[in-house]
Amino acid sequence: MFETRMQDNATDGLTQGATPSSAETEARSKKAAGFQLSLKGRALRLLSQREHSRFELERKLKPFEETPGELAKALDELAAKDFINEQRVVESVVNRRAQKLGAARVRQELQAKKLPADAIAEAVADLRSSELQRAREVWRKKIWRQARRSGRDGCVATCQASALFNQPRLFG
Repeated sequence: MFETRMQDNATDGLTQGATPSSAETEARSKKAAGFQLSLKGRALRLLSQREHSRFELERKLKPFEETPGELAKALDELAAKDFINEQRVVESVVNRRAQKLGAARVRQELQAKKLPADAIAEAVADLRSSELQRAREVWRKKIWRQARRSGRDGCVATCQASALFNQPRLFG
């Protein structure tokens, strides 16, 4: 392996501190580029990490499009095979973000992904019904965490939590 590196460095024809010519720079960039994924391959790699909307994929893959229409064709093929599914994107965002964020913030994230308005409205309506319960859970965790840090016992933290949740102006 060390010998291979030495041979590569020797074949570059450069010494330390020397600036490469344009031909050498081009050859290096082609060599460094090596294997390039197709647009469909790049999209599948992104989709394997998490669900993406078509808009997100277009935004992320646009710099790699070599000919006009190539990206749209690749995304159409993936959508036809159900790799791109807007409903799954909505469910994914709601499952990941609803425990920590309110319905308005989740709606904002869904709108930023340019998802269909009816799917967003349905997801937000479901979140609104459980928003008070989720807010109470977040506050409970926060108060317990603060109580542990300050050395207070659990009873004090519980009393603080119940006092906070019984104030109608906070959660009414």
